[in-house]
Amino acid sequence: MRYRFKLKILVTLFLMVSFSSLSLYSVKARTRVQTDKPEGLSTLQKPAATACSQQRTHRVAKYCFTLTNWGFIGSELQGRYESQGGCFNPNPGANVSAPSFEFPCGTQIEYLFQGALWIGAIVEGETLVTVGADGWLQTNEMWPDFPPDGCIKEKTTRLTTPNCNPTPAEMLDGAVSEQDIIAVYYDTLISPDEQDEYDKRLHKPLGIRVTQKSYSWSYDYAEDFVLIDFDIANINESKDIKDLYIALYIDADVGHMSNQNSFVDDITGFRSTYPSTLWPDTIFYQDTINIGYIADNDGDLVKGLPTDKSPTSVTGVRVVRSPTNETSFNWWMSQSEVALDWGPQKTVNWLAYLKKYGDWCGGAKGTPCGDRAKYFVMSNGEHDYDQIYTCVDKTADGWELTPANCADMADGYDTRYLFSFGPIKLLKPGESKKVTVGYIAGENFHYKDNPINIDNPQTFYDNVDFSDFANNARWAGWVYDNIGVDTDGDGDSGKCARDTVADTCLFYYEGDGVPDFKGPPPPFPPDLKFETSQGNIKVIWNGKHSEEGKDPFTGVNDFEGYRIYMSYTGLANDWILLSSYDYEDYQMWRLRPKVGGFDTVWLDEKLKPENLIECFGDSLGNTLLSILRKNPDYYNTKNPFVYPGPDTLKYNWYEIKPKDKLFFGLQDWNNDLKGLRDYDSATVAYADSVDNGLIPPSDTIRNVYYNCKFSIPAARPYSFPIWVSVAAFDAGNAKTKLGPLQSSKGITSKMVFPMDSPEEAHQKGTKVAVVPNPFKISDNYVYPEGRQAGTSSLDMRIFFHNLPTECTLRIFTLDGDLVHETQYKGENGIYSWNLINRNNQFVVSGIYLYSVESKWGNELGKFVIIK
Repeated sequence: MRYRFKLKILVTLFLMVSFSSLSLYSVKARTRVQTDKPEGLSTLQKPAATACSQQRTHRVAKYCFTLTNWGFIGSELQGRYESQGGCFNPNPGANVSAPSFEFPCGTQIEYLFQGALWIGAIVEGETLVTVGADGWLQTNEMWPDFPPDGCIKEKTTRLTTPNCNPTPAEMLDGAVSEQDIIAVYYDTLISPDEQDEYDKRLHKPLGIRVTQKSYSWSYDYAEDFVLIDFDIANINESKDIKDLYIALYIDADVGHMSNQNSFVDDITGFRSTYPSTLWPDTIFYQDTINIGYIADNDGDLVKGLPTDKSPTSVTGVRVVRSPTNETSFNWWMSQSEVALDWGPQKTVNWLAYLKKYGDWCGGAKGTPCGDRAKYFVMSNGEHDYDQIYTCVDKTADGWELTPANCADMADGYDTRYLFSFGPIKLLKPGESKKVTVGYIAGENFHYKDNPINIDNPQTFYDNVDFSDFANNARWAGWVYDNIGVDTDGDGDSGKCARDTVADTCLFYYEGDGVPDFKGPPPPFPPDLKFETSQGNIKVIWNGKHSEEGKDPFTGVNDFEGYRIYMSYTGLANDWILLSSYDYEDYQMWRLRPKVGGFDTVWLDEKLKPENLIECFGDSLGNTLLSILRKNPDYYNTKNPFVYPGPDTLKYNWYEIKPKDKLFFGLQDWNNDLKGLRDYDSATVAYADSVDNGLIPPSDTIRNVYYNCKFSIPAARPYSFPIWVSVAAFDAGNAKTKLGPLQSSKGITSKMVFPMDSPEEAHQKGTKVAVVPNPFKISDNYVYPEGRQAGTSSLDMRIFFHNLPTECTLRIFTLDGDLVHETQYKGENGIYSWNLINRNNQFVVSGIYLYSVESKWGNELGKFVIIK
């Protein structure tokens, strides 16, 4: 039976036709029965207990990515809910559709249909494979324990996470990233109604427990990847697990959610290396990234340009920790027709398999069906050639002939891949092994019209951009294991590229092999407060923690400034930079000649006026400073400053040699932080004393030196919200080649209404306002959850403004039937109603009445809903 192709069409059409019916594809509690328990296998629980199967979504980074506690990755193009709860769920008490791998988050551009963990091994001479999903028979063979132990746990390094029920101490205890999602599941729960069509039996467990911990960060260098750490344990009482392989299966279906045919034109491949960017003198050095990837075949550009629906990025999987260096990368198309179900096969391996077992899944050459075929693909050691080379004759390299319809496959198809690693030769009872992978995205892969020429496929690769993808793959490895950091104190800081003449370390390119799971953070973001009036928002904060904090890697205070942003939607890709404030300081670069031009070498950052004088001396330093203050971009690559010194100048960690060509740039805007300071007449003297170096900031009264404010005039009707964020950023680090880091806009993002406070509105006699009125379901209203009307009834909102701080709000039909009632208490006088009545049903079209009762009196009004 081959119905995977048809099923995907049905799921996609269903999602397009009726997104409000998500409950059909939401994951229900699953009942699994312990049957045919293998001898010596630890019993998990009594039969017929209900497993705590859940989904949880990473939302702190640039992507939104859903993982489960049953070996499944993604949500089948948002066909599942995120389980209620969750520290970063925008509405933790409701059923919120779970993005699969949406990038950037909120754009409805998806890069994953489904993925799954596969684990295969030999147990007592029998070949067994356990899968979180097989991709075509809808088989699920991994399940969590029963509540509460089996439920997903979350932790965070953030000091405040408003949606978390656990105390801050519980959340911070042992937290690794800004969002840790922790799941534990097993392969020992068996469904009595899921007999494998090819093995002709129920699932046979390996006897394993998987502890899955996934980590995500909002920092610039880490916002495009998640690290997933798997701990695989043998829970058999007496059975060894031999020749164990672990794999991730990925079926992407790249495209915008509005594109019901997004699955028909994916392309996949494998990239082993990419030119290093660590050091300009090493242009021939290649970083090993070993990453399998999948992308849309052309990015859905329109007249050569991307639109807001164009999937121009690429995603993939990189292994950053494995007990072995051996990997396999295999891809195929799963189709209902045998002739179309195909994938590359090495002839020697293919013939050996057929000789041993006689048949491959009913005559196809692609989809691996049954445990033996799955294990063969996981362990074959092959790295399939990239999909766009399908029509190129590879028989001389030992590959099977490609099919006659190769042209259909080479330029994009319903493709999926399996990235495997192993073997772990022996896992004894009670033993465990760890494997860590990065799930990685890269932007601007497609940047122009670039059709695939199946006769000359290299031209396609000449016109796509892997640079951001490769850089994120590097950082995934570096965050897992920090380069140049001796984590365990044994004197080993990792692998170093050395200057053979001076016998010194030029730069580290690998870590010490001990996991770190951390990277240099940006400055701590400020905690915002707001004062609003009609048409204006004043943002207020105290920046003491942001400005005094030190980078834990360098031990240096590298704070540079603040950037103030606003948005009309709060979506990750929809922020407007209003202003930036920072110190007066500069970056310094060197020009280094090379064949055909020159390299630029970043020498130093955060050079303040006094640093320039210290570096170059009073006369030359003041001359430079005078020029830079008048025109900070005067010295550039076309007009470099030539150092006139007779001797080599040693400053900080670098040297400036005679006749070196240097140029300078602004560290940021050099827009003085004094423009943000919020001082009254009593604190001006303190601030002047701090600026003149007479007293440190910590000596000032209540740290008022760090008080900041910024006013934002509203450019839209006052009753509509504006999202405001203030990000803190640092100066970067030239020595480690790490550019400036900025805290995520999402951390401090707040929805604010530029309206009078309830007290001021009452004093002015301002009436309660209903927005929008009339409410039209067909209109694209944007709401705090970041979704638009029409996506799901659970995301729709009507707002009541200018309410008293304490009141009773009631909503009636024209016939006087009570539809909704709430006891409102709030500082901003705003209440949102999700259009659900007292019977938990979505309200119908019509005219509705409302009443507001408070100590300030009673008020009546009406509004209209049009569906």
